[in-house]
Amino acid sequence: MRKPNNPIEIAISAHVGRRLRLARKVAGIDDELFAARLGIHRSMLGRMENGNVLLTAPRLFRAAAILNRSTDWFFEEMSLGTGRRL
Repeated sequence: MRKPNNPIEIAISAHVGRRLRLARKVAGIDDELFAARLGIHRSMLGRMENGNVLLTAPRLFRAAAILNRSTDWFFEEMSLGTGRRL
């Protein structure tokens, strides 16, 4: 996985990461178990939740399925700093 490297990628990664953490906590799943279900190390999950790495589409679909969320949910209320929502 690579780091977000432009303002749009940074904004998307940060937002999706926050939503990922929120959904995981609401579901009552600790980070170690969730990381194992995603097939990644707990430290990688932390980087994803902090917006420090780009989340791939397949991994987002898997996370959404585990958390019983639609993939759209992760992008709700997102703004790219332009004053308008997507």
